[in-house]
Order: sequence, then structure tokens, then C-alpha cells
Amino acid sequence: MTDELEKLSWLFDTNDVVLKKTNASKDLLSIVGPSGVGKTALARILEDYSSKFYVVPNVTTREKRSSDFEFHFEYVSESEFLKMLERGDFFAARVGGSPCYGYKKTDIKNALSNNRICVFMFRYSGLKFFSKNFKNFKTVYLTSKAEIISSRSLDAHKRQTKSLTIEMQTKSEEVVIGLEEKGLSVLRFTNNYSGEEELKGMASAIIRQFYDH
Repeated sequence: MTDELEKLSWLFDTNDVVLKKTNASKDLLSIVGPSGVGKTALARILEDYSSKFYVVPNVTTREKRSSDFEFHFEYVSESEFLKMLERGDFFAARVGGSPCYGYKKTDIKNALSNNRICVFMFRYSGLKFFSKNFKNFKTVYLTSKAEIISSRSLDAHKRQTKSLTIEMQTKSEEVVIGLEEKGLSVLRFTNNYSGEEELKGMASAIIRQFYDH
């Protein structure tokens, strides 16, 4: 499975103005963790908690899941995704594996022009991409017990195994430690899946630690 993970790559347009702006900006927040750990639920709570947060819609070729929040995803076919990639629509796009994911330049530009904080939901490869290409961003790292996460994973093409969950968490941990060593802002949470109040507590801590200065 390691070889499959390493085939994943992120593409982005180095000449686009949005990249230059975000490289000097602190208005990027990544919520990181394997499928099933609660990224979508936390992102929704953050957006409800404060209008300053904007969850950048994720364009994806995967099927819709019951846990998906309506405004956080845009579902397209693989051929549509490739056309968008060829047109240069994406600020960043994950290719080299299935499903594909991408974030549109227009969505990020509109958010930044309105002084909103762009929230991204990533797994391992997205965090690795951000760590290599952006100097100023904040990270929320969500973890839980591997057996619980794998049981909650809802990938359409296959259920995430416990061993894959452990591997992805190990790889994410390595990147997170690297961010901490560079002095970048990281908050760690363990999701106990106890409900909305737990997520609200995380959202409150994110705002207090990252933005109430």
C-alpha cells in the first residue's frame, strides 16, 4: 500500500496570483486525518461557529457519501475533472490515484478577497503538498483509534482497512512533526466521537489558539 500512496501527487500553478498571495498569507487552515476521522464534521462546525471560516469546496470524482455536507463537495466525472485540469481551473489538484480531488482557483480567490479563512480537508498527501509549498498555514490534526476510524471510513471503492489507517496516520504524523519543528502552528485532537459538543469544543480551541490575538 505504501507504493500506492507514494504515486499520489498534487499539481498546482506556480504562476497564478492566488498562489503568490496565499504563500504570504496566514489565511489557510488544513484539517488533516484519514477518511472517517471526522474532518467534514469539524469543518461544518467551524463554518457554523464563525462566518470568517470558508470550507473550500472539494471537486472530486468519488461518489457522494451520506456524511458529506452539501456545500463542501462538487461531484464530477473523471472526464470532467480532466477537462477542468486542462483548462487550469484548479489551484491544486490531486492526481495519480482514484478518486481525484481538486480545489478551484475562483473559490479561493473569492474567499480571500472577502477576508475569509480558507479551510481545506486533507489526508496524508494533501498535508505533504502543503508542507512543501506554503510557508504560512495552520494545521488541525485529527486522530482516533485505528479500528474506530476504519469502521467509519466510507470510501465508495473500498472500506479503509485498519492497516491502511495506521499507515496513513504514521505518514501524517511524520509530516506534522516536521511542521512543528519548523515552528508552524499545529493543534492536535483525538476524536472520541462523543457528538457535536466535542466538535464544538475543538472549534472553540481552534479559534482561541489560532485567531483570538
